[in-house]
Amino acid sequence: MTYLGEEANRIKVDTMFEKASVLQHIGEWQQAESTFQQALDFAENLNYEKMIAQSIGALGWIFRAKGENEKALEFISEQKTLSEKLGDKNGLAQSISHSGAIYLDLGEFEKASDCYEKYIQLCRELKDPRGTALAIGNLGIIAYKQGDLETAKKYYQKQLEIAEQIRDNFVASYALTNLGVLFEENREYKKALECHEKQQKISEEIGDRLGVSIAIGNAGIVHASLGDYEKAMSCYQKQMKISESLGDQEGIAIAYKYIGDVMKFEEKNDEALENYEKAIEIGDALDSKYYLCEFLFNKAEILAKMKQPKEAKQNIEQSLQIAETIGRKDLLPQIQKLKMEIIG
Repeated sequence: MTYLGEEANRIKVDTMFEKASVLQHIGEWQQAESTFQQALDFAENLNYEKMIAQSIGALGWIFRAKGENEKALEFISEQKTLSEKLGDKNGLAQSISHSGAIYLDLGEFEKASDCYEKYIQLCRELKDPRGTALAIGNLGIIAYKQGDLETAKKYYQKQLEIAEQIRDNFVASYALTNLGVLFEENREYKKALECHEKQQKISEEIGDRLGVSIAIGNAGIVHASLGDYEKAMSCYQKQMKISESLGDQEGIAIAYKYIGDVMKFEEKNDEALENYEKAIEIGDALDSKYYLCEFLFNKAEILAKMKQPKEAKQNIEQSLQIAETIGRKDLLPQIQKLKMEIIG
């Protein structure tokens, strides 16, 4: 192969990778995976190491979206090794950030925090304020999930500040999502809805279908908190539809959970139980401990309401074990209280 032929082939791989990245961004996950795999195969034939590393990392991120966390970590670990070998700090930073996201999904907060702190340091070396902002937001999520709402708020506000400084709509959308959830937690419902509506608008403008799904689902939570179950159900059904089209298993599980909540409030206990069980099945398959302990709590609560104490006890004990393991301080008091009510 001549130099010019090899260079042309490398450009072809680069173009293929960019196409896959666009497909991923607009939520066409299946096509994105296929195209990233083609880029990887082509890069391996050329021994194009930088693109081999990038394609492996991209596939790892796809596997994470599909809920295949163990496989995702294997791919991203391989990306990290290759990036270190090549001296590619950008690839190394990406692999560390993506590892942090997976550990966050798994409820392994200490490992996730360690990844994001390392990522922030690399971003500073690379003069990457966008990456810094994303990592700061994820540290906020860890604080939120551990029940430290004040620290979480500081992180989210800092993230939004950086996003506005660098005029990055994607990062601003991410920050608004987090702030909206925090305002809902504090019962500041008007502020919460404003954040979710702004986030949905931005996500629509930049073609981020996953962001649209998240915004709609979060707005549904606020409507449910305000007692407007009709609006809430409409939001959850829209969220479910988008999540299914994206193959977003975690989003599907979350939608089932919130549809179950509406059924519970409307005294439709059998339907509530059915939705919680579907959420648990997906959460268990994904090994998403953060959500699984909540889904099990929801199921235990409805079983207790249906006068099925034995089954309720089994589920609340599983929920408590997971919540204690991952340190879900926000949910532990509710779990412990329900356990005492079930045991009597």
